[in-house]
Amino acid sequence: MENYTKELTDHNVEKKLKEVEELIQILIVLDMNVTVSRIYGFYYHLLKRRGELIDDRDIPIASIAISFGETKIVTRNAEHFRRIHEIEVISY
Repeated sequence: MENYTKELTDHNVEKKLKEVEELIQILIVLDMNVTVSRIYGFYYHLLKRRGELIDDRDIPIASIAISFGETKIVTRNAEHFRRIHEIEVISY
């Protein structure tokens, strides 16, 4: 989304906004819930105890994935997610 805001100019605003709307229509949003919060708490304390805390955004991402039965994450930040052993990391 950040790239879209940088590229908006008068002549392509409508086209870019339409692309964003189309993207939003195909996204699946996985919500934070009680189960995710419990998983988050578990991994936060586990990683903190090990001295291996990862970025504040990565623990919720992994927790949401695990709570919905996902076992793989595609990321550029493979190092962080490899600390959560239930997740298979696919880096690019």
